[in-house]
Amino acid sequence: FWYHMYGADIGTLDVVYQEIGEPDTTTLFAKSGNQQDAWHIATARLPATGQPFQIKFVASRGTGFAGDIAIDDVSFQSSCCMTYFVPNSGPCNISSSVSFEGKTT
Repeated sequence: FWYHMYGADIGTLDVVYQEIGEPDTTTLFAKSGNQQDAWHIATARLPATGQPFQIKFVASRGTGFAGDIAIDDVSFQSSCCMTYFVPNSGPCNISSSVSFEGKTT
């Protein structure tokens, strides 16, 4: 996925893994503070448990209102792929089914 975190009052962006029905979570990615006015690429390796799971993108603000956090081009692959979905870079040829559940709070 790609992320953008810019502004004086940026908090944190965490990507969290949780198996369905389990209380424990694992942080797969964490970044905090101003990351400049640029998009950055990030990857996270999912645990190979074979259990149903959910991935949560958790963004929190800092002490003020001067800052924005955004994510884009989230993708899931069934194996490691060296192509990072940069335009005109070619496909990964990975096929799988993924369902998404959106929630706004």
